[in-house]
Amino acid sequence: MTNNATELLNLTESEVKNLGGFAVTIEVLDWIVDNIDAGKRIVELGSGSTTEYLSRRYDVYSIEHCAEWCGTCQDSTYIHAPLLENKWYDPEIVFQAMPGWYDLLIIDGPPFKNIGRDCRNGILEHLDSFRHSIPWIIDDTNAKYVMPMSREISERTGRPIQYYSTGKHKKFGVLQPKKIEYSFEG
Repeated sequence: MTNNATELLNLTESEVKNLGGFAVTIEVLDWIVDNIDAGKRIVELGSGSTTEYLSRRYDVYSIEHCAEWCGTCQDSTYIHAPLLENKWYDPEIVFQAMPGWYDLLIIDGPPFKNIGRDCRNGILEHLDSFRHSIPWIIDDTNAKYVMPMSREISERTGRPIQYYSTGKHKKFGVLQPKKIEYSFEG
């Protein structure tokens, strides 16, 4: 990976320094700018400072459970989807409002804090509702509950995942796009 994100997303020194807590790390942003062309559409589960940075270069749709966060980045399209009893977003709202075409999925929500470490596992019930011909980034794979979830997503979708370590003791995984095989008979 290169260090292109700082330049291409016009990140200040302060913004780079604040990455890696609740936000993704600079390595995640580097992977994105190295692999996803400017102007492409990104769907992110969970929003925050990363939303603002990505919206400087991409068309971002943010699925967010907390109404107070919706609209904090004027250049993102927010989908307010409250959490249900299983601690995951209301799928009826998510899949009605989410765009049909997007080029990257970022799984970085719901947040662990105050919800529970297993809150992201709700995605396992909806894998077929997301595009499989694009990469998926799964953030926080260093977390006890996220690593097994990421492996299960890889197994259930038949897609390989590559893990990356970052300088802030965090990890993320990139689920590779599913190859579409065509058969022509003639």
